[in-house]
Amino acid sequence: MIKLIDILNEIEESNKIVKLANEFMSSESYDSEDDCKKSTYKFVNWAKKNKGFEPDVLLLAPPAKEVVKKNPALKGKSGDGDSHIFAIVDGYGIDFTANQFPGVKNALKITPESQIKSQYKKIGGYYTDAPEWFEGGKSSLKTKWSGLPDWMKTQVMEGIHDPVKPGILKKRLGNLSCSRVRSAKSKLKDKGTHYAKALQRYLNYHC
Repeated sequence: MIKLIDILNEIEESNKIVKLANEFMSSESYDSEDDCKKSTYKFVNWAKKNKGFEPDVLLLAPPAKEVVKKNPALKGKSGDGDSHIFAIVDGYGIDFTANQFPGVKNALKITPESQIKSQYKKIGGYYTDAPEWFEGGKSSLKTKWSGLPDWMKTQVMEGIHDPVKPGILKKRLGNLSCSRVRSAKSKLKDKGTHYAKALQRYLNYHC
């Protein structure tokens, strides 16, 4: 049986999380144009510097291809569905880019951790696939920022496609998709070029 005191405590805790998130969004660290990676990275560092603690982060594997096919609005930047990341503080997910999902108007989304799976499956198609390249076949990864895969951490400071020559894939291939990038990579003889590395980076991140 749920007690009234438990409900009140939950409301109080939720209000603290909302206040924390709004404080960050009012700071110079926040930029409404940031994607989920950069906003989460900035929030983690802001919390460490200003609040004396380091939030966890939750990284979600991309939605299953059949889910994206049924709902084209979930294609994301890759065209095949993107991974997603946000912070976790005291049992609540804090997402500063939730308005990227269809039907979500507000950028800030506070979600009890127990409801993250059901809510993000509904709004973003997540928890529908566990690709082998994603942590050996998982649908999500909860960790500190330092525990994230290298491909995710490096993309905060550099472009998705290539760290040395940004946009190299779009310039050569036009509209990107997993099948088009795989095909281009299979035709390469030299796997050490910037172009080859950009192809592999795309595959690691999106496919």
